Amino acid sequence: MSKYFKAVYYNGYCGCDEAHYLIADSEDQAYSYMEVGLQDYADQWTHVAFGWDTEYTDEEYEDYLCDCGIELIEVDENDLDAFEEEEGIDHAEWTYI
Repeated sequence: MSKYFKAVYYNGYCGCDEAHYLIADSEDQAYSYMEVGLQDYADQWTHVAFGWDTEYTDEEYEDYLCDCGIELIEVDENDLDAFEEEEGIDHAEWTYI
């Protein structure tokens, strides 16, 4: 049976969270799907961590990556309409994995 998840990339900086809405067979499947894009997400926000046109060391970058992560929130299928309304999304925005 499929489960619904709100999956959020975060890096510890305000305003940088990125939400995805997934339909998966399990939490592990949803997490694995999100892991693939974690570094791409982190790379698009390095300017927040280090500033524009600022050089940083590999060690600093690795520390920054350690602060990035994924949060999975399972959404009760019975409350799906209320959740979509609260999030301001429609059913077409869910990704089947």
